Amino acid sequence: SISLKCAALKSLYSYDYTQSSNIVINYLKSDNYDISVTAANYFLLHGKSQYGNYYFSLSKQVKNWKARTIMLQSALKYSSDKIKIANSIKSGYNASENPYEKAALLYALSEDLNNYKFIIDHTLTTSDKIISTTGIKSVLKMRQNKYFDYFATKLKEDKHIDLYNEFTVFFKEAMMKNDNALIYYSALAWNSFLKNQNTAFLNTYFFNQALSSLKLPKDIKAYTELCMAMKNFTGQECKENIKINNNFDWKKIFLLSDNIKAIVKTTKGEFKISLDTKKAPVTSFVFINLAKNGYYHNMPVYKRVPCSLVSLGGRRGDGWPDKNISLVKENLKDEFHSGSVAMNSINNLFSSVNWFITLEDRPDLNSDYTIFGRVIDGMNVVKKLTPDDKILEIIIKQ
Repeated sequence: SISLKCAALKSLYSYDYTQSSNIVINYLKSDNYDISVTAANYFLLHGKSQYGNYYFSLSKQVKNWKARTIMLQSALKYSSDKIKIANSIKSGYNASENPYEKAALLYALSEDLNNYKFIIDHTLTTSDKIISTTGIKSVLKMRQNKYFDYFATKLKEDKHIDLYNEFTVFFKEAMMKNDNALIYYSALAWNSFLKNQNTAFLNTYFFNQALSSLKLPKDIKAYTELCMAMKNFTGQECKENIKINNNFDWKKIFLLSDNIKAIVKTTKGEFKISLDTKKAPVTSFVFINLAKNGYYHNMPVYKRVPCSLVSLGGRRGDGWPDKNISLVKENLKDEFHSGSVAMNSINNLFSSVNWFITLEDRPDLNSDYTIFGRVIDGMNVVKKLTPDDKILEIIIKQ
């Protein structure tokens, strides 16, 4: 099975490179998304510098965009001819119309600090949340690069560019976009390596501006990180209390049938979910209403962990919540099996209305997420979904 092949590939991660790399290469060219991506990740994690250009040539033989992008990232990471490979990645970025591929290519460029300007510019100018969220994660990764200080010193000597200041200004400008993902990662930067670099601005007005743009509880992750930054830099304490929305029609919730199904039509076909209205009544009720009102229609599949899970829902397309609904977690005693349907977490108390489906048993997820259903038909379709597919429509059958 595909799951067994994924497990076998991962087991090769601990073997000697010369013994396992040729085996992995055969799987890299697989038609199956999960297998090829798992194989590509092997080279990203365990590649060798003398094979960097070989990884670049291998990338041209890979069939799916995700594995191909990972091989390009591997090539850039290990090759000495970084300019040629970076230019190829940039050309691919400019040519692609798939925002997930563009985001992955932007992240691939973060393997070489010389690409900081390209990543910063595209992160700040794009209107696509998928690209901007991955972009700021790429900048954050570059700033945490162990060679950053050396690179910044050389750049100052050779070109008189103050890279510390450029990155500080970037995180300030990103926070001023008033986007919850950008606020979170910017605040994360301020709370770590920017603590002693606050001379790039004269005041901290943008902290308050960002704070006023957040909505609780959906933005609690960004809110918590930003409040920490505000305390560190201004001494200002956040006093906002998270309000739980109890304005549900409880009569309708208690009267929910225990035989409600959701037919999910996607670009790869359709599958059917049986909703657990008894163990997760509020979550099921909200899901049903959102589906009936068309919230999930034409919504992207935004994440796939090979042989593990696929994430759906959320109009942003990057996994960050955009619907400010307070969903206290329910049904935390059930176990995750193949086909379990659960809501993403906002924190240890709240769930968002973005959801995911497990592709295999995942006992490591037990007790952390609200399981509100299971796939009872069409699991073969779920296993084909990748981050360039969409939910076309959800039909509720009662």
